[in-house]
Amino acid sequence: DLNEALGGGFRKRSAYMIIGTTGSGKTIIACQLACAFSYNCGGNGLFISTEQQHDELYRRMVSNLCRIPHKVISKGIFEHVLSAKEKEMYIDFRKTLNTINKGDMRVINWGNFEKQPGTKVIKAIEDEIDLYEEETGRKLDYIILDWIGGALGSMAEAGDKTRHIYQEAADAMDELARKRNIVTVALAQAHVSAVNKVQISAADLSECKSMTRNYAGVIGITALFSEEYARQMHEEKNKRRKDFKVANDIDDAVSYNSKQYLHISKSRYGVQKSVAFIRDYEYQRMKPFASAKHPYNGI
Repeated sequence: DLNEALGGGFRKRSAYMIIGTTGSGKTIIACQLACAFSYNCGGNGLFISTEQQHDELYRRMVSNLCRIPHKVISKGIFEHVLSAKEKEMYIDFRKTLNTINKGDMRVINWGNFEKQPGTKVIKAIEDEIDLYEEETGRKLDYIILDWIGGALGSMAEAGDKTRHIYQEAADAMDELARKRNIVTVALAQAHVSAVNKVQISAADLSECKSMTRNYAGVIGITALFSEEYARQMHEEKNKRRKDFKVANDIDDAVSYNSKQYLHISKSRYGVQKSVAFIRDYEYQRMKPFASAKHPYNGI
């Protein structure tokens, strides 16, 4: 459904932005896309993270690809915590990583853009591309940037200066897609008011709402969504309930079984559409809502 809405999936020479509130699953979907691009499609990419460290991102991807519960390896991938089947799958995964004709992905950790005054984002990313291609001898196919923005409070305090930095970063991803003939995917923060809103679009970006002006696709990812909460919201004419809790306050076992949506609000090659899914937190992945009984279906 997502590939159809995008008009055949993520295309080279195109930039895409995924927008979501805190706790909506932006990093999970970023990791899942990296897995799909590199290990399913054989692409070579850079995963630039402004928050998560390499080891944490690696464990998320191992959980996704090897079907190992994330809680089992959240502190590290140790032999004594893995079952015989999990060990076998992890060994096969490592062998795949060492196969020269398979896809490759490098994780790069950056500080938040706010902490890099005067940094030219496009030059910084191009330097990373050149270094990667020189060291590996591989042609880059994609970049994932997780994520452009920061917390709403820090953005509001920094004002126009921060908005300019975010806009520059967004424009850099679009320019690089066309210049380097690659796919670029940037993740960005939605305003807190977008919690439990299905059709999240560029209008919900916190502060800098023009970042997607040249993008081929814009995908909004809802915060945790339930039919019961939607009914309550409708009955109360969208007024926030006093007993409403943010995602991090809700028990994982309950919250991560709630329906969410990927809303394609802009698609140069496809159609506007909302795609329902379930967040399978145990295996760090998204799966279609209609296929919820099949835990290893991807997007």
